[in-house]
Amino acid sequence: MENLGVLARYLQSLVRGLTTLAFEESCLVCGAGYQALCLRCNENWSGEPKEIKGESFPIFSQGIYDDLAAKIVLSAKESGLGSAKEILSLALTKSVLALLRRSEVKEGRIDLVPIPSSRGAQIRRGEDFLFELAKLTKIRLAKAAPVFDFRISRVLKVRKLIRDQSGLSERERDLNLSGAFYADLKIPITTQLVILDDVVTTGSTLREANRALKERNLTALGAATACASQRRLLIR
Repeated sequence: MENLGVLARYLQSLVRGLTTLAFEESCLVCGAGYQALCLRCNENWSGEPKEIKGESFPIFSQGIYDDLAAKIVLSAKESGLGSAKEILSLALTKSVLALLRRSEVKEGRIDLVPIPSSRGAQIRRGEDFLFELAKLTKIRLAKAAPVFDFRISRVLKVRKLIRDQSGLSERERDLNLSGAFYADLKIPITTQLVILDDVVTTGSTLREANRALKERNLTALGAATACASQRRLLIR
């Protein structure tokens, strides 16, 4: 099984490389121009992060998860396109900085805590997607806010098998994710934590991540995401 996993990762990386050579010179969304996002699509994508209300902890997201955002996320997550990952990492960077301003944190170490991927997802994609995205985000944050010491902490681990969330209601997602994560206390960590995720829909994943941290007496400053469902962003 391990050999199959290695082979799957190799094939994924090969496909990503060929796809990058073929397609990364045009807009990821509409195919126009010679850049990752054309001016029109970039205007529709870019924006200032907004705080999502209705949770016990702050969540910031740059924009709405619409058709445009879905193409970017899927290009990064399932096709592994580097330019799509860079676009998401920029959005995450802006959301993290907005959260830090809201939290009035001025300096010190900040641990970025990505939502963990299941082993099956890692084998299928050939990587731990959010961990890779966190690494790109950390590089941007270090340049944008050098007063902070940004680290990546993979303190969250998957405890149980998680069903595909597609088509589940918010209540069903909460039940599906209940007890799914745990915090590994063997990993050194600070008191200033920021949970990272690419998309927030119902908030179930972030709530479970926050619960797992609190279970180990760890309190996150909040969460930063690239985009959120329109319903969540409208709850202000």
